[in-house]
Amino acid sequence: MKSDTRYSNRRPSARSERPARDMRAQRTQKEQTVQLTVRGMARGAIRMEAEDGTIYTCAKENARGALFGDTVLAERIGRDRVIVAKVLTHAHENIMGVLRVHDGVRVIQPLERRLPAEIAVADLHAEAEDGEIVRTHVTRWEDEGGLCVSVEERIGSFEQATYALDALVMSMRLRTDFPEDVLKEADTCRPADLADDPTREDLRHLLSFTIDGRDAKDFDDSVSLEQLKNGHVRLGVHIADVGHYVRPGTALDREAFARGTSVYLPGRVLPMLPEQLCNGVCSLRPNEDKFTMTALMEIDDAGRVVDERIARTITCSKARLVYDDVNALFNGSEQQADAMAAVADTLRRMRVLAGKLRARRQAQGCIDFEIEEPGFVLDENGEKIRLPSGRYKTRKVDLVDWNNRENAEVWRRAWADLANEFLERNDCPERIDHRSYERQGIEQIPTVHVGVSATQMEKKGIVTERGELNRNIKAANRILRDIRRLVRGLKDWLAELKERKAALLEALAEARAQASEPTIPQLLARYMEQRGEERADWTSKGKLKGAVSDFNKVQAAMEFLRQKEISTVETLDRQLDGISENAVAIRDSMRKAERRIKDIDTLLSHIENYEKYKPVYREYAAIGWKKQKEKFAEAHRSELEAYRAAARYVKAHLPGTSYSRKELEAERKDLAAALPGKREELEAVQADVRTLRDVRHWLNQVLPPDQYRQTAEPGKKPSIVEGLKGREQRIRQEQEKQQQPPRTQKQQDMEL
Repeated sequence: MKSDTRYSNRRPSARSERPARDMRAQRTQKEQTVQLTVRGMARGAIRMEAEDGTIYTCAKENARGALFGDTVLAERIGRDRVIVAKVLTHAHENIMGVLRVHDGVRVIQPLERRLPAEIAVADLHAEAEDGEIVRTHVTRWEDEGGLCVSVEERIGSFEQATYALDALVMSMRLRTDFPEDVLKEADTCRPADLADDPTREDLRHLLSFTIDGRDAKDFDDSVSLEQLKNGHVRLGVHIADVGHYVRPGTALDREAFARGTSVYLPGRVLPMLPEQLCNGVCSLRPNEDKFTMTALMEIDDAGRVVDERIARTITCSKARLVYDDVNALFNGSEQQADAMAAVADTLRRMRVLAGKLRARRQAQGCIDFEIEEPGFVLDENGEKIRLPSGRYKTRKVDLVDWNNRENAEVWRRAWADLANEFLERNDCPERIDHRSYERQGIEQIPTVHVGVSATQMEKKGIVTERGELNRNIKAANRILRDIRRLVRGLKDWLAELKERKAALLEALAEARAQASEPTIPQLLARYMEQRGEERADWTSKGKLKGAVSDFNKVQAAMEFLRQKEISTVETLDRQLDGISENAVAIRDSMRKAERRIKDIDTLLSHIENYEKYKPVYREYAAIGWKKQKEKFAEAHRSELEAYRAAARYVKAHLPGTSYSRKELEAERKDLAAALPGKREELEAVQADVRTLRDVRHWLNQVLPPDQYRQTAEPGKKPSIVEGLKGREQRIRQEQEKQQQPPRTQKQQDMEL
């Protein structure tokens, strides 16, 4: 079929083409515009995230003052780069911070670290003081002429823990009270009754119990252990079924979703659910029927899980146990064994099972991250109690690995301490050291273990082989002690002779130096004369001005040298070398501390990503079907990549397989706190170095060429220009000596 040339060859008019072109332009402009949320800083640029998870970066100068959490409208200028066109919503209308006063200028330091370090304050409350926590309201944004806030409420001193916690809660916008409709809903929840849900499996016959801290109020899990007929055991882990009471779409569900989790603070808890639920209806309190979700695992003697299932159950905890009491039971306390007679046998069997499971996991190459989660003991003011050791008092109890071979050293040291305490109470001079002679640094042959039978035979006067060996060893040790005593006496005598010789030689050297070498004041006087000769063609006013300037500098330098007791060129050079080495050492230690702080920051960032995305990786690893696994991996690619990268970094940069976020943060805090003092010390040392360098530079002008010394800055290579100047000066002095007219024979005769 032929095409209709009447229409195919016809050129469209400009009027008909313009609307289509405008629509394409509008569509292109719309595609180039994207709505983003500010997530933080990344390598000096601002990192922003779209709704689909795409990450964009924006230069700080192109961000229109957008802050963390703000929603902006941006234009894409590249694949992943944007320019902010407009700030749509501000996330921080109110900012919590610490008031600071610098030279009369009042600013706040936000508690939110991702906000600017300092923000200007306008119309400040008249009674607010430096170091006080305040709540402010933003009166002017960055794109409106500079970020500025006004104080709305004073919280209290930042140094007091109670006010600091209140400020933290307010700054994080945490909910402290429950709405009335949520509390009414929680009051309607009643205790569990099997008649309410007959489909649940009744496990109330099992011996289950909870193990928590002594101050715990909510018990969300319990455990049980059954012995099966086939020789295996069935481990039951029972979790409180909160979902039975918190239904989707209810006020409780909405409030729990808004809170996200319970927040634990020192001496304070902000629960996710009302107390009626978390501490009452849902808490697995002893001798109360509770709705639970139970994981039942059948485990063989080798620690392999051969069968498992999850069921909706009703359980009844038989006892509420405490970590301290369980630990005392494992340590052999008869009192605790009697008090926990009903569950003692089950606890011991659980401990054996835990050892098998741990050994199997370690054989499979597992990674254990031992994170300390101590509960701090607070005083009446809400402050942590510091122990004499420098640490804070906690309720942490270690229930595992107490009997490992690696802990033999700990037990030996503890036994030695107890024995020495008993000996001291009984006024016995002997003391026990759990270390070997070699570790103590004692050059002595250890005796052998005699044994009970040989000891009894020796007491009866019967000579034994081991007893005779020990007597020979003791005699050899006595001879060695006498020899060492004589050697020490000879060494002390030789050392004393060397000290006397060194002191004599030093006195002779100083006498010779004082007799031959000019002092620094004499050399500086020559320098002043030389400077006066250099200004011979100057005007009278210039000569006077230059002479006064040089005199002031030299006088200040002489006062510094007098304080440091420096009078010769040798002592000056020695002092300059020592102070320069000290400056280099201080600077190296500061650089090392700064590098360590940077490494800790990087490590903490990876640890955060590891903990954040570990549940996503576990969910991915638990998927058994290939297509589902690939689909999940595609949907959560960024989280999985971040988790793997964090795991690799943590494994590569941490010793062993454990880490402690608090120890890293404490180390960083200590390093950062020490830097200002080191910086002040470096500045003081550098000031002394500058003065000594100036004096040495002046002396270079009048000293012979062989005593010339470059005065480079500590830690830096000598200046090539200064070296050339020194070489030029030496050549000029040698040429002047060569150009002196030779003495005549008459002059020589007269001298003779």
